[in-house]
Amino acid sequence: LPILGACRIRQAVRALYINIKKRDMRTSKDSTFADSSRGRILTVVFIVATLQGVKSCVRERLQKNYGFDAALREVIVDVGHCVANSELHACTRMQDLELDNITRQTELLNSTLCAPKCVPNQYALKDYANRTGPFRVDVVSACAPSTAHCGSCKRIRQDTVLLPGSPYEKTIDQGTCGGKCDETGESCEPVTHEFLSFEDPNGAVLVRKVEKCGCVDRCYREDYFVSYWEELAAENETERAPVVQSVREKVINVGRCRGGCSGVFLPDRCFPSPSTCFLRIPGGQAVCAPATSTVYSFTGVGGVPLSVASIASCSCMAA
Repeated sequence: LPILGACRIRQAVRALYINIKKRDMRTSKDSTFADSSRGRILTVVFIVATLQGVKSCVRERLQKNYGFDAALREVIVDVGHCVANSELHACTRMQDLELDNITRQTELLNSTLCAPKCVPNQYALKDYANRTGPFRVDVVSACAPSTAHCGSCKRIRQDTVLLPGSPYEKTIDQGTCGGKCDETGESCEPVTHEFLSFEDPNGAVLVRKVEKCGCVDRCYREDYFVSYWEELAAENETERAPVVQSVREKVINVGRCRGGCSGVFLPDRCFPSPSTCFLRIPGGQAVCAPATSTVYSFTGVGGVPLSVASIASCSCMAA
């Protein structure tokens, strides 16, 4: 909405509220109509609460310094960020105290209303270079209001323009996660990724793409796949014939621990037990590390036995 449109809507809502209030006062003895009018007022509250979420979502400059280039010039990159300016509050000289009062009542409906947030909806991966060498920066290129955080945890589309303004320019949906989680302490995070390949002047480059999101603890396990060659032995039909070896790809989800354990501190520990303390291990900041694991055994190329440990779960524990 343009600012003028938002102001006119606010004036219309104000007039509707005052009209309902007057009618309610005249017919306060009629409980049926009073209940109905209060229901209408709640409707007005809903409208105003929704309008409070209507914002002008814009990209603003945010400069970051990345040192100096080979010519000793400062490398300053406008990485950008998203800013929401409420259009309703841009309506000046509006002393509608009645509407301000009803607007405050929207706090009672917070459990059912969810205002949009101003978030990036497109990034650009750009090339830069400083004295330590070339590097790439994700730059916010566009912003938009979003209500993705209002629903359940899910994958959200998020476009990234790779190497814009070059012959290698390409747009991909890298994705991100957003939404609510039922359990306290959980957050909506990527749990599965895939890698996309694109060409740049130096050859093939891999870009990570969010494939699946889920509600996880702050320290959580993320899928990570590793490929091996597994050798299989298959005998021919006749007993005297030699054994024929075949090889196939074996993909194991070894996993990896993601997230952090900020604010989790471990006390001092005794080894081997608190009652018999031969060695006191000092406590400290916990780290997100594997808690349980599973071992997969198979035969590699050349008959070499291989065993690969896969992370089953992660937890905040001592380093």
